[in-house]
Amino acid sequence: MDKKGPKGLQLGLVTYQWAKGLDLPTVISNCEKSGVLGVELRTQHAHKREINLNAAQRQKLRNALPTAPVTCVGYGSTMNFIVPDPAKLRENIDGAKEYVKAV
Repeated sequence: MDKKGPKGLQLGLVTYQWAKGLDLPTVISNCEKSGVLGVELRTQHAHKREINLNAAQRQKLRNALPTAPVTCVGYGSTMNFIVPDPAKLRENIDGAKEYVKAV
């Protein structure tokens, strides 16, 4: 087994708990320093991947990671897709679609 673990596997950071209070530059910096070069960015956290961003803010977010050695491996949201109420389920699906557009 090499430094990357079995078959090149590496650790990544899910910002759900450990980085929810950090802005994006701090998340990137901490990932670089620790060698954790994959990150999942979540909504409703301090790194501000939100649906209310204007076009310039969205572009800034898109441009932040490609210049860093850190790769965004996914985006997380708080949308729940296993709710029994069809109206709430539709609301969550539509909300998730808006978050996808935000990135």
